[in-house]
Amino acid sequence: TFDPAFATNLSIEEVILDHVEKLGIPACFGLSLGHVKHKPTLPMGILAELDADKGRLALLEGAVV
Repeated sequence: TFDPAFATNLSIEEVILDHVEKLGIPACFGLSLGHVKHKPTLPMGILAELDADKGRLALLEGAVV
């Protein structure tokens, strides 16, 4: 567990994982999203399922109407 009084050399991934593990929600790092050569579209507002253990994001509905 992160304790700012003692930990001064944690990575951003370690800090994020410390918080999301307490909440019981998944987190993934190293996704090819954002400022990368081939920019996949990540739609907003649709149902999706994230399996952080497998590094898998499944879109559960169509992204266009």
